[in-house]
Parts: sequence; structure tokens; C-alpha cells
Amino acid sequence: ACERFLGNATEHVGVVPADAAVSASVDARVPVCLHAPTSRAAHALSSVARWNRIDTSRSVSPFFDRAARALR
Repeated sequence: ACERFLGNATEHVGVVPADAAVSASVDARVPVCLHAPTSRAAHALSSVARWNRIDTSRSVSPFFDRAARALR
């Protein structure tokens, strides 16, 4: 489905582990990286955010531009 929607296959960039800090951040309505910056989930999300190809993986156009076009 993702390949049909975006025109590309997905690529595994990481895993966010189960972490009670996520539930607490949802309850507080604050992103986990701000609410519990030292939590396992925040570290995992930060490592995905540092992935150097997150914006143009397998394409010259940014991911969010392609996704927005697909939703129109």
C-alpha cells in the first residue's frame, strides 16, 4: 500500500521501543522528546530524525511534497 501511495517502497530506519514515557507525554499533550528527553523512545525518535536521507530518500523531491501531492 505504501509503495502504491508514495511510488516507493518503505525503508526501515529504526524502531521506537515501548516506553511508558510515551503514554505520559500523550497525557501531558507534549511531544515525548520534550516531555522525557532522556527516555528510550525519545532517543529512538532522535536517531530516526538524524537519518541523513529522511528528506529525499530514493527521490529528488522531498517526501512531504510527494505525500501532499498524493493526498490531493
